[in-house]
Amino acid sequence: MSSTVADAHRLLREATVALRSVVENGSDDERLAALRVSAGVGRQLTVLTVDTVAELQRRGAFVARGYKSVNRALVDQLGFEWAEARRHTVAVEQVCPRVALDGAELPALLPASSAASRASPDDLAVVEAGLARTAAH
Repeated sequence: MSSTVADAHRLLREATVALRSVVENGSDDERLAALRVSAGVGRQLTVLTVDTVAELQRRGAFVARGYKSVNRALVDQLGFEWAEARRHTVAVEQVCPRVALDGAELPALLPASSAASRASPDDLAVVEAGLARTAAH
């Protein structure tokens, strides 16, 4: 693990301990503030996960490590259940630029969702389900 990643991991652990202390010992107002912070950070980390998966996929890092699918890599590397891995790979396809077989860069399938909210895999599943309905066509 690089020193930058190790430093970020240490800071996240320290922040988690501090928020946990507020949950256990703080006032209700402090607990609500901690809830808002932890939920916001959770969303940011999910977007970072999606961006990282997209970058690793673009670079061919999963293939170079012998994976035949990104889903399998996420199951093995992150301990995701298959459905969770699939939600993340669909999110990558929806909001991140893609690379065609000839190497050309293609836009995200849902570029407006990407630009507007950097939505999480769960948010995108709701959008995708709505777009799949007959009425959306």
